[in-house]
Amino acid sequence: MDSDLGTLVPNTFHRPGGVLDLFSGTPKFATVRANVAVVRAIAANGTTAAFFTVEGGRGPCSPWLSEYRELLAAAVGPWLEELSVPLTDAWAALVTGERLQLRLNGVAAHRIALQRLTLRSNTGLFALVVDSSREFEQCGATGLLADEVVRPRIAALTATMVALNEKFLAANPLWR
Repeated sequence: MDSDLGTLVPNTFHRPGGVLDLFSGTPKFATVRANVAVVRAIAANGTTAAFFTVEGGRGPCSPWLSEYRELLAAAVGPWLEELSVPLTDAWAALVTGERLQLRLNGVAAHRIALQRLTLRSNTGLFALVVDSSREFEQCGATGLLADEVVRPRIAALTATMVALNEKFLAANPLWR
């Protein structure tokens, strides 16, 4: 995966394991937003769940940016683990079923619904990072990353994902 991703994105965005780090390169708020644009280009059509890290480079970083990175990590960590990872698993299961030609019921409808949900998740995640980085850069604080703001969004998208998967599995009991 490393070599494949390395051909898609510049090495400044790449880290071992094939995961993009939003704080790689020159540690600035503008760099974070530029790195989001790279992830957005990869996951633009909703057939891939967005995934990245916020670990930061080894270079010097302003205390302001460092504080933002910590807030962002706490806010997007659950989003990535509770949405991006399960969405990736759902896509893998769908593709596996299609390639094995299992004659699953409702594959086309499930694919469309999964793509829309993935696109909603990705768009919300990208907006959260971009908007919060701008607000934090301008004001030194942001309420957009507060747990009471982010958690309901994660919960709503997760509930939609669970319902979608349950509906698909109910139509395909042998796929369980």
